[in-house]
Amino acid sequence: MDYSRDQYSEGAVARPVSLEQVQRSLDPSAVILEYVVADPRSYCLVISKTDARIVALADKQSIEALIAAYLKAVKAKAPAHKEGRALYDELLAPISTAARKENLVVVRDGPLHLVPFDGSSIAEAGMLPRPITVIYRAVRNEFLLAHVAETSSYLICHALLAVGGVPYSPPS
Repeated sequence: MDYSRDQYSEGAVARPVSLEQVQRSLDPSAVILEYVVADPRSYCLVISKTDARIVALADKQSIEALIAAYLKAVKAKAPAHKEGRALYDELLAPISTAARKENLVVVRDGPLHLVPFDGSSIAEAGMLPRPITVIYRAVRNEFLLAHVAETSSYLICHALLAVGGVPYSPPS
């Protein structure tokens, strides 16, 4: 939603921002990866200039185990190549768009706040393009708020990105 002042009221009027508007505002070199870590499955909402889809990932416990192994290796000052590859395989490999983009906008959830997506062992594991720019957003849709604010004359107060009609699993 974007909020703008209309000429007739002092309050803000909510207007939805469509998926198409978000896509039009994205640079062709960027992709938004919004992760949701949950049970029994985790998901990543992938939005690029030309595509939007939801990618199913492992459950929360599996992802937390991969993160713990990676962080243990990093804290021990070990190379963490194997652990970085395991994280890449789970979090980025299923998203083919990520390997083709130079700018990743990563909206992390829960334990993913501990993962450096641009960490060398993770980025190199999947042969992500170099140089790569990873923009982290702790609050969901903060990127959308900032981008819409930059590209419009509207006053932005709050936002919600909701995409309906996207299948979470293949048809049976």
